Amino acid sequence: MGMSQVFVLLATSSMKGCRFIRSRLLMRPNSLRFVGAKVAIDGFLFGPLDLLVFFSYMGFATGKSVPQIRKDLKRDLIPAFVLEGGIRPIVRVANFRFVPVRTNRF
Repeated sequence: MGMSQVFVLLATSSMKGCRFIRSRLLMRPNSLRFVGAKVAIDGFLFGPLDLLVFFSYMGFATGKSVPQIRKDLKRDLIPAFVLEGGIRPIVRVANFRFVPVRTNRF
C-alpha cells in the first residue's frame, strides 16, 4: 500500500467519522459539541495513526531497517504525540469551526 493510498484511507475514514457524528449523534455542524467531538476523534484516533505512518515512512525513505524504525518509534512516538496534543487541537478547533463542512475534507 502506497502513501497516497494510506492518505486516501485516512481522509475517507475522517469524512465518515464526520457523517457519524452528524447523523448518529445528532449534532449540528459548527456547534461546540460537534467541534469538540471531531477534535477528540482527530486527536485520539487519527493523531497516533498519523504519527505512526509519518515516522514509518520517514524511516523507510531514509533507508533504515525495520528494527531501526521500531527503535525510533519507541523513542519518538510518545513525546511527539504529547507535543502534538498541545498544538494540534487549537488549529483543529479553528479548522472545524470556521471551514464549512462541505469543503472541510479532514
